[in-house]
Amino acid sequence: MCGQGPNRYVYVTHVAAPTSLQGQGIGTEVMRRIEADVKGRGIDRLQLHTAIERKDLAKFYVDRGFVPLGKPFKWSVTNTYTSQKYRKNLASRHCGEGTPA
Repeated sequence: MCGQGPNRYVYVTHVAAPTSLQGQGIGTEVMRRIEADVKGRGIDRLQLHTAIERKDLAKFYVDRGFVPLGKPFKWSVTNTYTSQKYRKNLASRHCGEGTPA
């Protein structure tokens, strides 16, 4: 968990399924459970990153309500690939405040 007060969020570091099991809803279920757990702890945001070269992963997260956060960046340690951060707001919105997160 990162941040303090209303700026707290959970940073998801690794979600993966073996290639032979991909496309069966495992990643979707894992993310659903993470979201439920995080919301249950009173935290209303998730953040993660993925390599921009992996357009399939970016689509997976965008399709689940994540939006790009900031500009793509290179990790200073490896400098071998470029990542994009994503954020998902989990807080419920009230009527008239846009679509639910």
